[in-house]
Amino acid sequence: MQINKQAFTLIELLVVVLIIGILAAVALPQYRVAVAKTRFSNLQTLARTYARAAEIAKLENGVWPRTFETLSVDVPGGSTLSSANLSEDTCASNEEMYCCITGYVSRQQYEGIYCGLLDYSLAYGWEPQFKRNVCMAANNTYLEQVCKSSGGKEHNAAGNHLIIPGGYRSGYNRYDW
Repeated sequence: MQINKQAFTLIELLVVVLIIGILAAVALPQYRVAVAKTRFSNLQTLARTYARAAEIAKLENGVWPRTFETLSVDVPGGSTLSSANLSEDTCASNEEMYCCITGYVSRQQYEGIYCGLLDYSLAYGWEPQFKRNVCMAANNTYLEQVCKSSGGKEHNAAGNHLIIPGGYRSGYNRYDW
């Protein structure tokens, strides 16, 4: 009676592990971009909803609103309101993202709605006086791909200010369309 001993050799196992590693190295960056695009799409939807409500409020009252209370839409559940900066602008934020409604302050800030991720890596905005969309990405290639893939064209070099709850952060690449 003969016992048939079949097993994988060490070389065969190493080849399989190598192939899996190569596939993971190719797929992981694409997965990160896909997740970022989904999160960016959520930011766009929320910002556009607020922007439409703000434009309606401006038509009704003659001035661009500075608070969410003046809009005809509610902030997302679980959101808290806070000051955006030293002016009367306000932000609403939850555990995932934030949105700020701002008025014209200086060349650094225009009337608009800006929504971003709470890690401050990516933001989307609408500036009505210029009728332009704005995408702000931290200096990170895969997030810049998200801005470019949504139709954005680079506005100028890095160093732009991102409006966040409590003020500003600088060092972002800006894309407009």
